[in-house]
Amino acid sequence: MAIRSSILTTLRMRTLRLAALMLAALPTAAAAACPDRAVDFPALSLTLENDMFVNTDSNYTSGWKVSAASGEVGPDTQPECLPAFFRVQQEIGHRAFDLLGTDPTQDATRQVQGRNFLAKFGQAMYTPRDFAQSALIANDRPYAGWLYLGLGYHVRSVPNPGPDGSRAEEQRLDSLEVNLGVIGPLALARQAQDLIHDVRGFARFQGWSNQLKNELGVQLVYERKHKTRNALPIYEDRWPACRPGGGGPAFCSPGAAVELIRYSGVSLGNISTRAYVGGELRAGWNIPNDFGTFSIRPGGDNPAPVSAP
Repeated sequence: MAIRSSILTTLRMRTLRLAALMLAALPTAAAAACPDRAVDFPALSLTLENDMFVNTDSNYTSGWKVSAASGEVGPDTQPECLPAFFRVQQEIGHRAFDLLGTDPTQDATRQVQGRNFLAKFGQAMYTPRDFAQSALIANDRPYAGWLYLGLGYHVRSVPNPGPDGSRAEEQRLDSLEVNLGVIGPLALARQAQDLIHDVRGFARFQGWSNQLKNELGVQLVYERKHKTRNALPIYEDRWPACRPGGGGPAFCSPGAAVELIRYSGVSLGNISTRAYVGGELRAGWNIPNDFGTFSIRPGGDNPAPVSAP
């Protein structure tokens, strides 16, 4: 009996030691599977739009936005490697994609290249054409300001390779964005415009007492962008001058590209409810691997540029 009891005690001690070693190894294994910084923010941008650049001062008269875009999070980065806030943001994003039937991670014809997170803060102001009228102008755009915070989530994907291993020169960006803020005097549009006009020596607008009243603003945006590289027939073998011995134009040289970026989207909320389409054509050398111009329009932000392909 004593020998049996001693054997059982020894086995229990070895079992406890093995369990302790396994538990101690778990954080090490998890740390090895996760990068040191799963999400960083290498890109901070300031965007200014103002109609003074075209010598007008009415309707959408000014806007500014500060945006912080994360670097690309690789497709193999597991959710548990993300900070809790971004993990929740990603989960909400994919649930919304599922609801819309547009989740690129569920599309068998595509491969996800990366994901990006976005945070922004901005202001927009709107005025009628007549700056001197202090009474309410019934047949023109009302005075209004919009001060907001926004969060965005982007997923970049490419087509699957063909049977020969080649891949179409096309990328897609699916974007979700939510903006929360305030309309009315709390948006501080009057104070911002008065400050700029005083500094520049312009007359103040006289009708701000008629601006829209304070109201909570909510805006939900979904947008899809398609980028086609070398989209015009002036590149490589699509134009005879670019073929070997053709002595073609500068766009036949390495690093040169022509890109067509087209987009469509929908915006819902009491700030803007609309559907829209648009596009951008750009050409150059070593073009950043992003999705074009960063404008203040909803959905206009793109992931931080990465190295040119």
